[in-house]
Amino acid sequence: MVRLFLFCCLTAAVTLTAGAAPEPRLKPLAPGDVTLTEGPLRAAFEKNRQYLRSLDPDRFLWAFRKTAGLATPSQPYGGWELPEIEVRGHSTGHYLSALARTLAISKDPELKQKADYLVTELAKCQARFGNGYLSAFPESFFDRVENFQPVWAPYYTIHKIMLGLLDMYRYGRNQQALGVVMGMADYFQRRTDKLSDSQMQRMLNNEYGGMQEVLLNLYSDTSDTRYLRLAERFEKRIFIDPLISHKDVLPVLHGNTHIPQIAGAARRYELTG
Repeated sequence: MVRLFLFCCLTAAVTLTAGAAPEPRLKPLAPGDVTLTEGPLRAAFEKNRQYLRSLDPDRFLWAFRKTAGLATPSQPYGGWELPEIEVRGHSTGHYLSALARTLAISKDPELKQKADYLVTELAKCQARFGNGYLSAFPESFFDRVENFQPVWAPYYTIHKIMLGLLDMYRYGRNQQALGVVMGMADYFQRRTDKLSDSQMQRMLNNEYGGMQEVLLNLYSDTSDTRYLRLAERFEKRIFIDPLISHKDVLPVLHGNTHIPQIAGAARRYELTG
């Protein structure tokens, strides 16, 4: 499965002009470009839509508000969203992405209200920090990852939050979401600017999800080259360089960690050649 995915990514049909980004012959359809007619796929979509309606934004927001020092109505969700779990907050990003992509198709007013409320409340949490930071866990988690101390994948979680916000801007038509995700990117640019390349590379041994890809998409949406430069730093050379040399380093690697890195490399190629 992993080798097939890599093959598909690395052999995509493109036309490349020297010094320019490639012009793809095949382009993905955006959410909303396809209309589902009656049938099993439409029925599955409607079940998903009803499930999203059943979820409570305040429960997703609980740990964000607690971390930001705000009042915490309702109760947090369980599982990996429990207050003592170090990857708490990532499900909020997944929920935002699901809402945004469903809204692109359904224009469901109830989901639109939930989605916009989530973005507004996350912005309030971000404002409490005053430096662009936004997460359901404290900034000290990043002190730990930078000092190579045990911590459960904080950048993995940040990626999910940033992706959810960017999806809300792209597909949920929420302008505020772009400002929030740009604030997050600016925070992490300032933070990683303090790290040498060797420190950064060592830090990337801690799982970091699709940070490169989401920053590249933010660069694509804003044309701000700061985000391109930041995305380039989230490229783990010890993994990418052997692949460039056609060395198979894939056996025993964790797919959930490394497939997003290939997606980021493919996106970088799409944007820069």
